[in-house]
Amino acid sequence: MIPVLIVDDNQLERQGIRFLLEKQEYSLEITECCNGIEALEKIKEQHFELLITDIKMPIMNGVDLITHIREFNQTLQVIVLSGYDDFNYARELLKANVVDYLLKPINPTEFHTCVAQILNQLMAQKPFTNDKIIDKVLTIIHHEFDRDLTLEDLATRVFLSPNYLSILFKKEMNIGMNKYLNHFRLEKACSLLRNSNMKVIDISKYIGFDNPSYFNRLFKNTYGITPSSYREDKIQS
Repeated sequence: MIPVLIVDDNQLERQGIRFLLEKQEYSLEITECCNGIEALEKIKEQHFELLITDIKMPIMNGVDLITHIREFNQTLQVIVLSGYDDFNYARELLKANVVDYLLKPINPTEFHTCVAQILNQLMAQKPFTNDKIIDKVLTIIHHEFDRDLTLEDLATRVFLSPNYLSILFKKEMNIGMNKYLNHFRLEKACSLLRNSNMKVIDISKYIGFDNPSYFNRLFKNTYGITPSSYREDKIQS
């Protein structure tokens, strides 16, 4: 299933685009928006792989929409539709990595060719892309576990929405991202408790917990004993 977003202030135009998309051979999850502001909020909340947007719209036009999107998402594929053969628009959009610029009224054959090419690329890259995203997130966690790593921060760094990254991570790793991060930190804490003379409060800060009380509570909930007791048990054994 490939998620696609259609943005056009004309309902009949949106219906026509949906009709053409539904004739594609791939299974698509199609969402519609009637203006750029609504579309921008949708893209921040959900994951889309293809955006098909009009240029001339009230509230926020297509150029401004794409410009805002590129501030946090460089991978979204974009097709622009316009009833105006305006070179200035096309020039601005080329800077924003737009895949294609199609004039209205839409030529069904031209539209099909353009969309099919993008969908073929997306399907071919999908398994590799997901693996690469997870690998990058894991690398960040393993090297920067001592920082305040939030879902929003990680999502920004892999150019995805927080919600989609959370779903993808759990699907690929069979564990929630925050739970994985805490588990990794606690494993580091166990190693330091066994193999160093660092104070528990310093270990807490070293692995990314500024609140020692929270660290002690999380450790006990996970292992059944406090960090200090864990250290004593390991020394005695």
